[in-house]
Amino acid sequence: MKTVGVIVEYNPFHNGHLYHLNEARRRSQADIVIAVLNGNFTQRGTPAIVDKWTRCQMALTNGADLVIELPFCYGTSSADYFAEGAVRLLFGLGCDALCFGTDNDMLNYQAFGKLALKHQGLINQRLKELPNNLNYPAKMTQIWREILKDETISFNTPNHLLALSYAKANASLAAPMKLIPINRYGAQFHQLGRSGRFASATAIRQMILSNQTAELAEVVPKVALDLLMNAAKVQTDTLYPLLKYRILTSSVMQLRQIHQMKEGLEHKLKREINQAETFDTLLERLKSKRYTHAFLRRLLIYLLLNVTDDEMTAQRAHLSLRLLGFSAAGQRYLKENKQKFRLPILSRVGQSTADIALNLKADAVYQLLNSAISEQNYGRVPQIYDKKE
Repeated sequence: MKTVGVIVEYNPFHNGHLYHLNEARRRSQADIVIAVLNGNFTQRGTPAIVDKWTRCQMALTNGADLVIELPFCYGTSSADYFAEGAVRLLFGLGCDALCFGTDNDMLNYQAFGKLALKHQGLINQRLKELPNNLNYPAKMTQIWREILKDETISFNTPNHLLALSYAKANASLAAPMKLIPINRYGAQFHQLGRSGRFASATAIRQMILSNQTAELAEVVPKVALDLLMNAAKVQTDTLYPLLKYRILTSSVMQLRQIHQMKEGLEHKLKREINQAETFDTLLERLKSKRYTHAFLRRLLIYLLLNVTDDEMTAQRAHLSLRLLGFSAAGQRYLKENKQKFRLPILSRVGQSTADIALNLKADAVYQLLNSAISEQNYGRVPQIYDKKE
């Protein structure tokens, strides 16, 4: 069976995602579509609006055949780590191709990935040398302009930055997958308005919060909309009291141990916490040219969960294929190819949980954000969806 992978969050699933899934299958001519789905906290550092099992069901009912969970240690990290984890999972399943969204589908990503590996030493050196007041996207933009002698290169859009990270991670594989870039179609990444039957996930989350049911029906497939409306919702501000408690009751030394805490941010957190009434207000008080909103949001999630450098490193050393769901075709693929997989498959949480301890902690905290959210791990088995039903 021919396979194509997609790396997704579905926060929540919308018509743009449906287009991506359909195009991935069509352009790759694949029999099986594998979705690597981020867990209950997103790459931009927020809790997902609905839980991973609901989003898995959205994926299966709209064309995915296998849904694998991207672990917290990769899913809430910078673009390079996020891409590395997701690409390794697809490689572990023997995936043939990777289809991803981009703002520039004319770029030869296969060649770019090889070039990035060739210049990795120089990139690492320049990242250290460039001024601290530049954030990561700005530094990468300058570095690649120097390498390619091209002043038009830009890493300021999330899709493009992730696409380049996918290309680099793929090029490092023993057997790289075929890369299939698809230009973002319809609404732009953070666009708040609707563009025909398309809207960004940001706009859709706002529609949900303001009960714009008619608008939602235009931009979200019906099955996904039904699942979305019936699921327990989570808002980022719900976690703020828990976060504020953590900051107030931790010493500066304890805050300093948190993953990615750097250059006095622990002192700034202590100074600003009593002046900020909401999560977003605290974010704005912490913001500087050096740190993007995404970096700071991720840092606050690490703080909320008390995540240390050692914990992140330990979890990244143990990667497994956490199976969330499959279609009938996906189930056949698993049975016919399981001996060829390069990573162990985890279909349920048993007694040994050391390899997914950080995931369990993240999910337990996520459940605190809405009492209607069901148990996320223990007793849960992969969802089965038969497309003939």
